This record gives sequence, structure tokens and C-alpha cells, in this order.
Amino acid sequence: MGAATLKEIATNGGLMVATFGWLAPLVGLLAALLSAVIAVKWMVGYVTKHGLAVFGYYRIVLALVVGAWLLLGG
Repeated sequence: MGAATLKEIATNGGLMVATFGWLAPLVGLLAALLSAVIAVKWMVGYVTKHGLAVFGYYRIVLALVVGAWLLLGG
């Protein structure tokens, strides 16, 4: 994601600044950074306390639902 963002800035950065100014992209960057930090902190805390079992069960149930959907002509 970081490399794709840097490439996008390198190729279209001037157009983005000309269209939106500096404030909107900066606010978007800060909002994305803050939400990512909060999400990672929460996820690490959850996995530390509860383990990965719930994610394994989720994947099994999801596979069964998608498999049934595909078999029934989804």
C-alpha cells in the first residue's frame, strides 16, 4: 500500500494538490493513519487475550456458506 501510494503521489501528486489543495489529502492521510493505529492496537490486544480460534471458526463457517451457495447455483 505504501509503495502504491508513493507511486500515485509521484505520478498524480500535482494534480491532486491542484484539485483539492493540501488540506484535504493531509486530513485523509492523518485519518487513515489514526484508524490504522487504533485497528492494529485493538486486534493485537484481542488476539493476545482470546487467541486466533474465533477467526478459524469464522473461516470454516464462511467456507461452508460459500460452498453451499456455489453448489446451489449461486
